[in-house]
Amino acid sequence: MLCELLDRPVAVVMSTVSPSGRPQASVVWVERRGDELALFCERDSAKGRNLAVNPHVSILVVDHDRLLRAGVPAYAQISGTAELSPEEEGQVDGLARAYGWSDGYTLPRGECYTVHITVSRVTGYGPGDTKSMGGWGHDD
Repeated sequence: MLCELLDRPVAVVMSTVSPSGRPQASVVWVERRGDELALFCERDSAKGRNLAVNPHVSILVVDHDRLLRAGVPAYAQISGTAELSPEEEGQVDGLARAYGWSDGYTLPRGECYTVHITVSRVTGYGPGDTKSMGGWGHDD
């Protein structure tokens, strides 16, 4: 179920850690590529600078369409490691279109990284009746 949720254009919250140890959270667009996630970020953004120093990330995915109890949506927290690479051609516009921007990414932007996230752990509350969270995660 988690994979199905991530295959939809759902904005997620990614947290990184600054060089001084402070958390920094951003709403990002992601695409699932098998067992990895991919996104983009500007090189000079806070998350780009943070990831260049510390590759550890936490991603919070909330399924607002699936309430487990009143006011409690199903969610997953994904922990992983990010790898930065040069911007993949077409990725930024492709993600923008997937998230509803018919003309692609039209805002001014600087040079970007493509960020590949290797998932190491999945925890959360819901969405299924197994701990594997739709094929990701561990039964611990």
